[in-house]
Amino acid sequence: MTTTADSSRAYDIIVFGATGFTGKLVAKHLLEVNHADTHALGRPLKVALAARSQQRLEQVLSDIKAATKLPLDYVGLIIADIGDNDSLLRMCGATTLVLNCVGPYRFYGEPVVAACIGMGTNYMDITGEPEFIDRMFLAYNEHAAVKDILIIPACGFDSIPADIGVLYAKKALVEKGVLPSSIEMYLEIDGGGHGVTAHFATYESAVHGFGAVHHLRNLRKQVTSRRSPVHALGTRPKLVSKPAFHKPLERYTLPFPGSDASVVRMSQECLAQINQGPAAAHVPVHFSAYMTVRKWWKLGALVVAGTALSVLAKWKWGRKLLLTFPRFFTFGLFSHKGPSETQLKHSTFTETFVAKGFTLPAELGEQDRATNCEAVVEVSGPEMGYVATPMCMVAAARDAMNGGKQLPAGVLTPAAALANTDIIPALQTAGLTFRTVRLSFSGAR
Repeated sequence: MTTTADSSRAYDIIVFGATGFTGKLVAKHLLEVNHADTHALGRPLKVALAARSQQRLEQVLSDIKAATKLPLDYVGLIIADIGDNDSLLRMCGATTLVLNCVGPYRFYGEPVVAACIGMGTNYMDITGEPEFIDRMFLAYNEHAAVKDILIIPACGFDSIPADIGVLYAKKALVEKGVLPSSIEMYLEIDGGGHGVTAHFATYESAVHGFGAVHHLRNLRKQVTSRRSPVHALGTRPKLVSKPAFHKPLERYTLPFPGSDASVVRMSQECLAQINQGPAAAHVPVHFSAYMTVRKWWKLGALVVAGTALSVLAKWKWGRKLLLTFPRFFTFGLFSHKGPSETQLKHSTFTETFVAKGFTLPAELGEQDRATNCEAVVEVSGPEMGYVATPMCMVAAARDAMNGGKQLPAGVLTPAAALANTDIIPALQTAGLTFRTVRLSFSGAR
């Protein structure tokens, strides 16, 4: 498919929801990068910002000008509203790619996807909602393929570092003649001594996500039935479903409740089916995701908050209670104010991937055989929700615009869509770090 700029359209990229908390940050980062780095087209990308309010759009653009000192007179402002389908069609028809920053996506995402399908426009968002991703695949994958366009959800911290990190980990093994079998990811968030805070919008999506777990299971069955089954090599590592102490990492762990595991597993299915990208991308792996903390009392707080969320979110009255008192139920982690400038500046994340595989093809049929190679790689970066997310989304957008006819079409995860591009160098240029910590072998090679 082609994602290169369409000369018949007024813009290359439109940021929709540019007046929202995260949308403003995405818009600012895109305009900074666009000024500093000429695109492969040989010119800066033509960019517009879109939202419901002309006044707020003008204020956002004025704020970005004041903060960056950049000449931004070329930036267009477009009025578009989720509740006005004609305005969405006009917006989507004016650009090659829409970056949708309006959530929760389970409520507000589909009209934008539908408008992009209708106008033959590529789409990306920063959702962390597996239910929305599955619904979009079921409803629009075939339409997107026919239109020869890309619909790529989960292009923020959920779930580009994890999804592309798995590609990187698999590549580290394959380059050494090893076929990957399993990857376990461990996320650590460091507030740099200033604590960690996230915005209410992220929490709102999580509450509704926990409330729709039963619906997600039904959707997942439908999605699986649409794809050819893929089987990873070797035995799936046992999921550690309860809080535990991980001796090699010297941290406490518990299953990560975000969308990463869902997105990565979908990528394994997609990559095996579309058969594009480097050889390492095609090998499916077992995948598990964990979050980690160093203090036992932080682990206890996470368990209490997670339990309250999963129990109360089952009922409408419980979700209302959770959404009314976010700071209380999350021990101050989420608020309507969001993180401070100091927290944004000093917070970091690290995702450690422990990848295991086989070196001897003759023994691959023995599903119970122990893996004999292990690679440990890391993906790290700045504050994950509001610094790394704009970095990831803009890097993915620019990379897709460079990818042109190398890219597949349909509703695809970031790794499935971008495996055949320079997404890892693009993310490194943006500010994320990919590194191999160690590679070790056991037994005969």
